Amino acid sequence: MRVKIGDDWFDSDHQPICIELSEAEIDRVDRFLVNGEDAPERKFACFPDDWGTSEEMIAWMD
Repeated sequence: MRVKIGDDWFDSDHQPICIELSEAEIDRVDRFLVNGEDAPERKFACFPDDWGTSEEMIAWMD
């Protein structure tokens, strides 16, 4: 995942990236979710392959 903030690009191949969507935004992306599954936390993240354990990833997102 790549995210642009201002003039800077951030790449999840090099650092973890997390986005949190508002209620209005989640409605806009519902059609892209796999099998129409809901995302109750409204958070989506990508991590470098060697970043850490699932528990560490979840803790970082909080």
